[in-house]
Amino acid sequence: MPLSRREIRQRVGQRELGIIYVGATTTTGATTQIIDTSDNSPLDPGDNAVRYNGAGLLVRAPAGGTALAYRQNVTYVPATQEFTFAAISGLTGTPEYEIHLEPLLHPLLIWPGLIDDALALIRRISFQHILFTNRNYYDLTDWAEIVGPEQLRRLYQVGTNLLQNPIFDPWDAANLAPDNWTGTGAGIVRGNVEENVPHSASLDPAATAETLEQIITLSVANRRVKCVVWARNDTNSQAQLTLQARRTGAVVEDSQVVTFATASGQQQLEAEVETTSDTVDVRVLLDNAGNDASRATFWAPMLYDLAMGRRSRIKPITTMLAGEGDAGAATMKLYVPFRSEQIGQMALLLPYPALGDTATTTADDVTTSAPDELV
Repeated sequence: MPLSRREIRQRVGQRELGIIYVGATTTTGATTQIIDTSDNSPLDPGDNAVRYNGAGLLVRAPAGGTALAYRQNVTYVPATQEFTFAAISGLTGTPEYEIHLEPLLHPLLIWPGLIDDALALIRRISFQHILFTNRNYYDLTDWAEIVGPEQLRRLYQVGTNLLQNPIFDPWDAANLAPDNWTGTGAGIVRGNVEENVPHSASLDPAATAETLEQIITLSVANRRVKCVVWARNDTNSQAQLTLQARRTGAVVEDSQVVTFATASGQQQLEAEVETTSDTVDVRVLLDNAGNDASRATFWAPMLYDLAMGRRSRIKPITTMLAGEGDAGAATMKLYVPFRSEQIGQMALLLPYPALGDTATTTADDVTTSAPDELV
């Protein structure tokens, strides 16, 4: 189960280190006091005041005030089970609180860095696709998260590409779309700025909806096919991949639609469908689901038979950091010792992402994808 920064901080600080106590306020005294007289309170009338004097106090989401507020050098009054501190604007109600016995480990400044550093050390295996285009060297610029050769642990060949002309070349300037593809709309823009392939296709539905599709006739039924394509959005656009298994008459029997809604970003879109004995073809459709003036760009589409379970390891492989010291930033290069038009899959060792800013309660509750047992 993924955990939020708050849950990680409390779990480690309370259970593992014994330096954080958690409770819920019974009542507040103006904006300078919280009182907890509940049965499960970490405060006890029999305490000595020095137990918590000078501790740090994190107050969570006081109504009408700052979402998270931290006070150091608090005064503890055991007899009334009360903390007194400098005023917190809008403090009212029964907010949750954390007592920090190591106040130098600031929960909004120091703990986030400790947690993010730990997440960077906890790594995950991610399998990502690459289209082999009869070259030996492949630029990995599109995989921005690969920053070192050691991250690429394995390289596999997973099948031949069932799509024709996946590199969008040739592309007759007089035609609406690349050869073997069918395009609709006012005019798909041909680009040449993507890595490893000659062209990309940009769809802009500002006037008339633009789409790009290819239909693949299958010779063998009862299998599962997977489609992967790179997509990049301009502001407000939504790149969309639709994969359909169809019967005679273009009747859809299985379909998956994947939409990439993040503005000004890029990623691989992946979809899978099952075919049956009635399946006659598979349709791959690329379009901009945003229906506005921003472009969605696609390149390196891949379609392969997943049911065969083919994953042949390619070895040796070489990864290197190239271009360091040049005018441009250094890039990762991948060397593959064979020339073949195939679909590959990289096994990448990647860190879990940092959790970001903690200035608000919402940010403190954002979860990491790192599993509970790893944290």
